[in-house]
Order: sequence, then structure tokens, then C-alpha cells
Amino acid sequence: MVSKQKIRQKLAQADFTDEVMFGLVMSQLEICRKFLKAVLPQHDFTKLKIVDQSHHQTDPRPSSPDQ
Repeated sequence: MVSKQKIRQKLAQADFTDEVMFGLVMSQLEICRKFLKAVLPQHDFTKLKIVDQSHHQTDPRPSSPDQ
């Protein structure tokens, strides 16, 4: 099991380009809305919908039947 200290260190090192951090930000509706509003203030983000992406294949290459 990973210690809380190691998790905190990993999160402290993560930035928005980190895939996990991006996923966390975009999966929380209010955090996502605030982020988008900060980046694109001219747009209205009142109608956002979070779509679960966990069931999508992350590797864009087609899987072969042999695997």
C-alpha cells in the first residue's frame, strides 16, 4: 500500500499536463467549470456534462485478436 506521504508528494509534483491530474480536474464538475472559465472567460460554461471515460480504450492502436 502506498503511504499518504508518497501520494502527497506525487500530487505536489503533478501539473496539468499530467494525465492523472487532468482527469481529476475534468471529472469534477465545479472544478472543471472554474478551470474552463479561467482559461476561456469569454465562454459560458453553465451547461457542462461530465462523461465517464473509464470504459474507453486508452491505446489508439487497434488491438490484435492474438493478444
